[in-house]
Amino acid sequence: MKKLFVFTVITLCCYQASFAQSAKTAKDIFTAAEIYWFGLDFSQLKCIGDGFSDAYDIKNKFFSEWNKLVITEGERYNFKKALRKNSVPFDISMIEKVNSQVNADKLVLYSTIGIKELDQTTVEELVKKYTLPINEGIGLVFIIDSFDKTKVTGTMYVTFFDLATKKVLLTEKMEGKAVGVGFRNFWAGTVYSVLKEITLTKYDNWNTLYNK
Repeated sequence: MKKLFVFTVITLCCYQASFAQSAKTAKDIFTAAEIYWFGLDFSQLKCIGDGFSDAYDIKNKFFSEWNKLVITEGERYNFKKALRKNSVPFDISMIEKVNSQVNADKLVLYSTIGIKELDQTTVEELVKKYTLPINEGIGLVFIIDSFDKTKVTGTMYVTFFDLATKKVLLTEKMEGKAVGVGFRNFWAGTVYSVLKEITLTKYDNWNTLYNK
């Protein structure tokens, strides 16, 4: 019985040590060899103001087009440069499934009175529900909060998380200017603007804050 107790204690200690070594922190974002890109999560999107005439078209066509554009125009949406990584593998299949569950009838708003803003707690709850294709490393999603025609901006939570635990390591609400010709490019421009800010200043600010 004594030997069994000792064995159990040793096993438990080894498990805890292994878990402690594998559990990620925000610091790991900057030391990791690669970050996995899972796409643009539109499950919380609010389209505010005029110019959003067909909510079903936005859901059934543009959600996918915006996600694919970020990948096919990799030189413009340069995640490797923004994140200082040689490798940013991507898999948007999980996010495509999440986006397919959006209720199009609630996408377009002409008033924001009484609408609850997306916050960090909700972001953490959303990430916990993800069905991920891999379970090791660090993932990144942009959870889009709004496309606002009245302000010509898009807001989104840039969110890094541990793939093993689905714990959010770093999330920050950012705002990007809408730029570009045509509906698709115009609102994709908000993502470009945010990524540009990450490239120029935000990544280094995060690095200074978290990589100590």
